[in-house]
Amino acid sequence: MKFSKKKFTNLPEKRQVKKILDICQLIEKNWENSELRIDYLENLKNCLKWISDNKIEKFSNLREKLSNNLTQHNFLQLFIPYEQTYSSTLIDHKIIINKIDKKSKENSIIPVVVILDNLRSAFNVGAIFRTSECVGISEIVLCGYTSLPDQKKVQDSAMGTEKIVKWKHFPSTLKAIEHYKSKEYSIYALETTTNAKSIFETKYDKPLALILGNEALGISEDILKICDEIVEIPVFGMKNSLNVGVAFSICAYEVRRKISPQRR
Repeated sequence: MKFSKKKFTNLPEKRQVKKILDICQLIEKNWENSELRIDYLENLKNCLKWISDNKIEKFSNLREKLSNNLTQHNFLQLFIPYEQTYSSTLIDHKIIINKIDKKSKENSIIPVVVILDNLRSAFNVGAIFRTSECVGISEIVLCGYTSLPDQKKVQDSAMGTEKIVKWKHFPSTLKAIEHYKSKEYSIYALETTTNAKSIFETKYDKPLALILGNEALGISEDILKICDEIVEIPVFGMKNSLNVGVAFSICAYEVRRKISPQRR
């Protein structure tokens, strides 16, 4: 992505700003490739010089402090405030992660399935796939209109884990519960009710099926009545519940802590 002065200065102001941010993202993405990084840095310096005539205040700090000797951390400290001001902040799946995933599954799974009761948010479903893979959940059960892993928004937040964690679909949550009850699973619901137990004070039977409810409606009374246990996460603020993906992460790690794992 190289620009001549004429080509760059002929762009509308918003496009000039976007191109500068695009170059910054390329620098971040290619940081380990010193040749590419330096090339992009030189291009960035030129663009900042060409934009200076009428927008010197906007990018003065970045232009003045930019050098080939910056560390990646220093560069991000300079660049990200501009990204936040002039562009949409990167969502999770587009952020560059330096830590490399394991090439094999060395960890173990736990005899736990997660039943998603008509979850509407594809982002939440993808996040639950990602947490499930990290924790070692054996299977995810998608019920009703819960977003499926073939949807791009699920894949974006799952970050590849939708291809690793086993899953199946049931037309209704009741059908899913009947299936796992027939296989002698204990059925637990993660829901805020007057008779719910704290997840930290609960013993978890195995094999276990954990139900997560719809973001707005929660888990219906018909389903709660046939569950073996109802558990909740204690909260200490004004709100009485957490985002379903966040709540699942907290509960999943507590379940794993208490249930003996099986080797993959």
